Formats: sequence, structure tokens, C-alpha cells
Amino acid sequence: MPRGSDQGEPASLDRPRGSQVARDLLIEAGAILASSLDPTTTMGQVARLTVPRLADLCVIDLRDEDGAIVEVAVVAAEQELARELVQLRARYPLDPAGEHPVARVIRSGEPVLLAEMTDALLRSFAQGSEHARFMVEHGYRSAVVAPMVARGRTLGALSTLRLGESERYGSQDLDLVAELARRAALAIDNARLYSDLERLERRLEAVLANLAEAITVVDGGGQMVFANQAAADLLGFATPGELTRALPGTIMPRFIVQDEQGRELDLESMPARRLFRGERPKPLLVRNIVRATGEERWLIIRSSPLADPETGRVGHAVNVFENITEVKRAQLGESFMAEASRVLASSMDYGETLQRVARLAVPQLADWCAVDLLNERGEIERVAVHHADPRKLVLAARIDRARGDPHGRSPYLHRHPARGARRLRARRSAPGAAERDRRDRGDHRADDRRHRGARRDHAGVLGVDAPSHRRRPRSRRAAWPPRRHGRGKRAAVHRAHPHRPHPAAGAAAGIAARRAPRRDRGAVLRGG
Repeated sequence: MPRGSDQGEPASLDRPRGSQVARDLLIEAGAILASSLDPTTTMGQVARLTVPRLADLCVIDLRDEDGAIVEVAVVAAEQELARELVQLRARYPLDPAGEHPVARVIRSGEPVLLAEMTDALLRSFAQGSEHARFMVEHGYRSAVVAPMVARGRTLGALSTLRLGESERYGSQDLDLVAELARRAALAIDNARLYSDLERLERRLEAVLANLAEAITVVDGGGQMVFANQAAADLLGFATPGELTRALPGTIMPRFIVQDEQGRELDLESMPARRLFRGERPKPLLVRNIVRATGEERWLIIRSSPLADPETGRVGHAVNVFENITEVKRAQLGESFMAEASRVLASSMDYGETLQRVARLAVPQLADWCAVDLLNERGEIERVAVHHADPRKLVLAARIDRARGDPHGRSPYLHRHPARGARRLRARRSAPGAAERDRRDRGDHRADDRRHRGARRDHAGVLGVDAPSHRRRPRSRRAAWPPRRHGRGKRAAVHRAHPHRPHPAAGAAAGIAARRAPRRDRGAVLRGG
């Protein structure tokens, strides 16, 4: 029974032949095969591509994991024919070990050209009487069955058939169908690999999400391509997606990262960066401090390379962050108390002992450590201070000097605080220590008496009353001399307060001394 197009003409009349048609068909097939990773969708598009240009009926069969043959695409010029064949295949599936051309091609991996199919040939490989009757009634005339081979494995077969009075297939058609089947096999293989990878990734994510350790994967440019929820929590992100979207170099500045000795580490010191430089770093123990909150964590960072199997080049690094904060704190507490007990019992010099304690506390307990004592005068004295950075010690000494005695001297602060404590004790026991202490506390009463006597002598030269040394209430003293008044008003104020020196007394004494000969200037000032 001949099959034709929708206009009732034979399909062979609408089917152009030649190499140009073959090239156009393969180009369109390449575009279709690259457009989707779903095997069922892709095979349906390829089958529709062959009808009616290359066939009246196209069937694509694939072999599943158990070896059974399952059709994934059936396309015909007549939709009713395609539906009937799908139902028939469901009732009578192909036997992988049978004589059907599809089964033989899948087993052998070689294409088959059936240029002329007689009724006897159709009955010989039919899956039953109903199957044989279907093929005879629909006029199966010629067929090409090509294996779908990828990476040395036969994935299935692509069958094209011409019905009724259509033109028979030749060797040129065999080559075209074989090439089309090969390309379809590669597309199916890639789609399966992608599906397998997605399943493995979902399983891996499910496993990694339940791990307590934070795990990240970074590429050579520093971009994070994978992170679990534990890593997001550790690095201050709500979800792993936010963490993987962060730009390279924007995560490290959120933290202060130090080694066990308190030295600050940069990004290039991390094990992952060293892996990409060709090194094989050992696990790194770091002290991690969150800048925003000051939270301290102790982490062990392990990095493993993911190398390309062909080139051997490291393309990614897997980082595992193990949080050992509680263990480290307990360890540091025990070691600190043991060492502190030893230090406190090692010397009777409390200054040196306290300085050792300060050095012991940095950086195990703090970045800074200072010891201040209350002396017998009730004053606070700093006897020990330490920081890992010597420049910070110099800064501390400057700050303490600025708040020291009125003359800017600090008897106990210098680059070595313990040595300063010893000098402080020596200073107190030296002769004249009491006088120096009174002077350092601002006790200058004797000097004030000498200054007041000099002012009285000075006033006697000019014939004016000497100023009283008694302090006046601030309200009265503030009005003298009233600079906002003119010369006449200042004179009136002087007449009202004759016990105060005239405002011009100092200026007059200076002018008289300058006008006198050099040898007489001292006499003028002395009243002689």
C-alpha cells in the first residue's frame, strides 16, 4: 500500500536527493542535537527531521541498563501509523536476542541496508502474527538500520523506512543514515553523562550538607564554585549560593587570620593558593577573628587538589575547615595556667615576673596585656606591658608618658617596662627622693614665695604698692585689668582699688631700665 504526502502524492516525489540534501540534513541535525540535554526530546526532534525528506517512518530504539530494547521516538508521515506502532511495540517488545534487524544491528554494531523487503522477509523477523500483519498491511518496502555507537558502546539503533511505492534505499542513503546515527549517539551519550553528573552532584551535596566540617571548592582564579551550609555559616553568609556568588578576594578582609605565633596571614598564605603555585602544603592551624563581632575561632585548614587527568594541571582545590575552637581553648587554658604557675614561682622580682606573665598572655589570651599596680601614694603605676608587635609597645610608652607627671616624665615607662619598675624602686630609695617627689607633684610653694618677694621689690622701684599675694575671689580678679575699657576707665578702676598696682607699672619699669646706661640697669630694677 503506497504512502504519500498530505496532498496524496507519493512521498518519493517530495524527497529531494543528492549530496546537498545530505549536508543540509546533517547541519540541521547538529543544531538540534546541541540544543537539549534531554535524550527523549532530542531523539524525537531528530526523528522528525528525517520525515518526509529521508523516510516515511523513523524509529529510534535505545538499549536500557538491563539490555532491553525500548523505543524512544516514532515519527511517521501519517500520525495514525505512528500511534499504532507505539501500541504494538508496547504489546510485543523486541527481543534483544531475536532476528529483528534492530536487535541484530545493536548486537553487531554494524549498519544494515534492506533495499527490498518482501512479505516473507517481514514475517521472518516479526514478533508475532499481529506484528507481521501490521508490517504487510502498511507496505514496508525498504529500510536502513544504523547502530548508535559512542565511546565504543552501542547505545541503540536508528531505523528509517520507506513504505508502499516509494523509492528504495541505496548505499548513499546507508552512509547518510549511519552518520546521522553516529551524531545522535554522541548527543545521547553527552546527555547521559550530564544526567549522571547531576545525580552524583545531588548525592554529593546531600552528603556534604550533613557534614559538620565546612567544605568549599575554588578554581584557579579564586572563585568559589561550591560550598556547603557549614561553610556559609562559618564565613558569615546565609546560604551557600550567596557564598559562591561572592567575588574573589572579598571574603578574606572580613576576618583577621593569624598563625599560632600571632603573625597575621594573607590570602596567598592559605593552603589553596599554595596548591595552585605547585606546592603541597600541610594542614594549617589558624586563629580566625571576625572583624565585625570580635568572635574568635581556631580552625585547621586542609586543601586537596583536583587535577585534570590528561594534563595533570590543578584546576580546583577542595578546602576543608575543621573548627577546633573548644579543644584549642581548653588546651591553651591548661598550658597557660601551668606556664603561669612556673613563671610566678621562678623569681622574687615582681616586676620581671609580671612582665613574663604579660608576655605569656600574648597572643594566647589577648593582643595586648598590661599590668598596673597601686603604689603607697595611691597612684596607679604600670609595671608591665606587652604586645606581639614592637611598634605597638613604643606607641604604648608614648601614650603613658603623655598621661604621666606634669613634666612629661614617666619614671616607670620605657621600652622595657620591667626595667622601669626597678628604676622606680631605685629612685625612691635615693637621697633627696622626697624633695624630687614634691617637685614632681607640683609642690612649688618655696618658689612661689621667692617670686612674690621679687614682685614687691619691683613695685618699690616705681613707688607703688606691692600686690597682695592673697588670692582674690575669681569674680573680682577677673575684672582686673578690664581690657575692654579705655585708658581713662582703667585709671578710674585703679583709683577705686589703690592697693592694686597700676596697670602701667610693669611697662614703666621696663622703659626706665632700657633708657638707663647699661651699667645702671640693674640698679634701676633693684631700686637703687
